[in-house]
Amino acid sequence: MAAVLKKRALAEYSQTVQEQPPTKPIKKLRLVKKSVVDSSGGAYIGLLDKYKTSYDILQLLLRVSDSLPLPEDDIPLAVKRLCENVPKQKEAAVRVKILSLLGEIGTEAGSDVSSIVEDILGLLAKETSHKVIAEGLNSVFKLGKLIPDVSGSGLHLKLIQVSKEYLKDTNHMVKRKCLSIIGKFLPNNERDPNTLATMRFVNDYTHSEDPRVRADAFLTLIALHERGIKVDVSFYNETCQSLKDDYEVVRN
Repeated sequence: MAAVLKKRALAEYSQTVQEQPPTKPIKKLRLVKKSVVDSSGGAYIGLLDKYKTSYDILQLLLRVSDSLPLPEDDIPLAVKRLCENVPKQKEAAVRVKILSLLGEIGTEAGSDVSSIVEDILGLLAKETSHKVIAEGLNSVFKLGKLIPDVSGSGLHLKLIQVSKEYLKDTNHMVKRKCLSIIGKFLPNNERDPNTLATMRFVNDYTHSEDPRVRADAFLTLIALHERGIKVDVSFYNETCQSLKDDYEVVRN
């Protein structure tokens, strides 16, 4: 019996006791839901007022371009916000981009083309930058082609009248856009005295000091002739004289 107790005591004495490391508390994971940024062009337009520098605004407008076309329901509000932002922008480059965007949006299904043209013309009435005016005229030229070609169309006649006013601008880009509009939208109505008067007005610019304007004036007369509008025979001699022009762009 004593031998058994001795063996048991020896075994307990020689047994190695391993301490268990303290249990670390279980970390709880906190799930955070990231806010989802709407990538639609309409959402970007809504952020225009939050950007201050021209560079940031231009980058935002480029994103809008990349996001087109807009959902049809978003178009009216997008057009309104863009138009409201034009007077707020000090940099001409930003205003140019906005007018370009209006021209793009106006070509989308569901757009009120006539209304957008009127909006652009209203913005141009207060504009002083030649580049912005030229871009605005380019946009209405593009949108005007989407309006049914009805003889005496009220909006087309308005575009002609506006173009005749802006032809007095000193910048060649503005003049050339105006000539393009006249060549495309002048009504084919020989009985209308305004048609012949406008053609004579265009012919005056074949004598412009700027060869680019002279060249486009001749191209406008050709475009009118190709549309079936009779060109006054008196213009023929002047056209022949252009073949002797000092600038190749006019001779061609």
